[in-house]
Amino acid sequence: MSRRPVLAGAGDEYLALLRASLWGGVVVDAPTDAAAVLQLADSQKTVPLIGDALCRSGFYPNGKMGRTLSSIMATTVVNQNLLDKEIAAIASRLGANGITVVLLKGQGLAHY
Repeated sequence: MSRRPVLAGAGDEYLALLRASLWGGVVVDAPTDAAAVLQLADSQKTVPLIGDALCRSGFYPNGKMGRTLSSIMATTVVNQNLLDKEIAAIASRLGANGITVVLLKGQGLAHY
């Protein structure tokens, strides 16, 4: 199975967007090749983070790219909410039976 090479420039732009999303920075310029950046984000499963930074940079993709980005971001929000509810339900059931819950990794831990 061959891997596609990281496109020149897109990798640097991807990393700048990822840093801006994770640490709250603002990206001044929109990427020169948004499709390549989103392809990298998809391969790294960071589309919601990159989408957030794109929007904060003033870049709002349209057409198919915009619909895909919106769909992925909306699905991520729904999934995170479902995960939060499931974690709370499991923790409640375990706690009711005297079992202490300790989250060690993942999105659930980030919220708590």
